[in-house]
Amino acid sequence: MPESFTSAWSYAAGKGVPQDDAAAADWFRKAAERGFGGARDNLAIACALSKGVPKDPIEAYKWFALAATHGDTNNGADIHATRIKKMTPAQIAEAEKRVHDFVSKS
Repeated sequence: MPESFTSAWSYAAGKGVPQDDAAAADWFRKAAERGFGGARDNLAIACALSKGVPKDPIEAYKWFALAATHGDTNNGADIHATRIKKMTPAQIAEAEKRVHDFVSKS
């Protein structure tokens, strides 16, 4: 498990450090960008629910989709299904573009 993911959980739960959603989201992002599926799912949830980051359905969709490539959808599958119903076709298209761009850079 990447150190960044462990740090994220520490901040999310307030274990050994003060609980801080923004710091947790930052650490989840670092692990997510390095390919850790569990961090991608947790970052998607943070984006969907505005936990430490501004609510952003497009970024949430992107990270949920990337998490799914690793089979990591247990935590966020219901949230993703609910949120996607509220997205416009243009938002979904932008989210799919961001997924494609991220995968192309990896």
